[in-house]
Amino acid sequence: MPHFEVATLDGSRVRYADAIWQRRNLLLVLLPETASPGAQRYLDGLRAASGELAALRTTLVLAAEAVGRLRPPAVIVADEWGEIAHVEAPAEGGVASLSPPEELLSWVRYLSTRCPECEGEVH
Repeated sequence: MPHFEVATLDGSRVRYADAIWQRRNLLLVLLPETASPGAQRYLDGLRAASGELAALRTTLVLAAEAVGRLRPPAVIVADEWGEIAHVEAPAEGGVASLSPPEELLSWVRYLSTRCPECEGEVH
C-alpha cells in the first residue's frame, strides 16, 4: 500500500505512515459524493461496523478525494503491513457500484485469520 495523506469526510487529515502503517489494518473508502440517500445509507452501514472494525484493529478512513491514481469510488482493504487484500475501483456506478459494507467487513475479518508467519495462510 503506498503511503498517502488524505482529508477525511469529517475534515481531519490522516497520514497513513504515521497513524496506520505497521499498527493497524486499513479500510479506505473513497466516495464520489456523500449527499445522496444511497451514499448516506452506505456511510451509515460503514459507521455501524465501526465497533467491529476497532475490535479487528482496523482503521476506517472515509474520504472524497483521490489517493494517488485511485479515484472515487474506490475501496482498499490492507493489512497492517500494507499488503492489499482487496481493492475495487469501478469505472462507473458511483457508491452503488461498491461492495456493501458487510462484504468489506468480511475482508477485514479475513485479515484477522491470516497467519503472518505462514505467508498469508488462513488458520
